Amino acid sequence: MIAIHPLRRWLFEHRLSFEKFGEQVHLSKGMVSQIISGNRYPSAEAIARIRDATNGEVSADDLIPSPKKEQK
Repeated sequence: MIAIHPLRRWLFEHRLSFEKFGEQVHLSKGMVSQIISGNRYPSAEAIARIRDATNGEVSADDLIPSPKKEQK
């Protein structure tokens, strides 16, 4: 099963393009794309703007991967 990034899902559900969402949160559409693809991580300020724009539906946990737990 292919995992869909929570921000991509939110944008699809709200019919927003990367460009329009980027304008709302003061990020380029390229940066939004890179965040969704996992190639870049947003700053703390950008995370707060994304969280606010999505009414908390996309959180920091969705935007920055947590370190994998060591397996014993």
